Amino acid sequence: MPDLITQRWFDPHSVKVVIEPGVPEVFDSLDLVGISGAFANSTLTVRNTGMFIRLDVENTAVRKHWRDLFFDIDKNCWAIYNRKFRINPSFWGSDLAGRSIAVQAKAAQRIGIGRLITEAVGDYQTANLARKEDRWSGYWVWPRIGFDADIPSSIWPRLAPPFNGYKRLSELVATEEGEQEWYLHGDSVHVEFDLQPGSTSWKTLERYTSKRDIRI
Repeated sequence: MPDLITQRWFDPHSVKVVIEPGVPEVFDSLDLVGISGAFANSTLTVRNTGMFIRLDVENTAVRKHWRDLFFDIDKNCWAIYNRKFRINPSFWGSDLAGRSIAVQAKAAQRIGIGRLITEAVGDYQTANLARKEDRWSGYWVWPRIGFDADIPSSIWPRLAPPFNGYKRLSELVATEEGEQEWYLHGDSVHVEFDLQPGSTSWKTLERYTSKRDIRI
């Protein structure tokens, strides 16, 4: 059963869905709410840009919440690019971002989405800017909730032994010590969540949610 915060913030039936003309009828409204990770009482506007289907979520808790849905011809599957996702600082503390992505990942797997991708942007300096509104900490957030990638070789020399021998982000964030190394020395990187059952991404997400007693 979902925890109380999840119950409060993720009621798909409370989301107003506005589907503009020209959007292909591939997924129904509840599917679109799920893969957007929209908060309760949001407005989700779905539009066809010609290049992708933009899922634009409006809610007082977020500054930008955009998901781009497209068909990946090379991989022969539907994919979601998490383009923008910034929580308003006044709503920090309830791990809404982690919950939203867990909701999205489960919905994506259920309806057959093949890929979840994003740019994990930032570094230690941007994560600790004086003004909370200016901070960027995606480099730190996305890997801990299951988005994975090869660690850029340029970062290996920054990491203390034995972490400077690790090849994947998932290896690095598997322990608190490794998480701290990435927090201090990590940088922007393109990441992907592996939606295959039993993947390392699911194991990382499960570790993250269990530690925080998050139930989706």
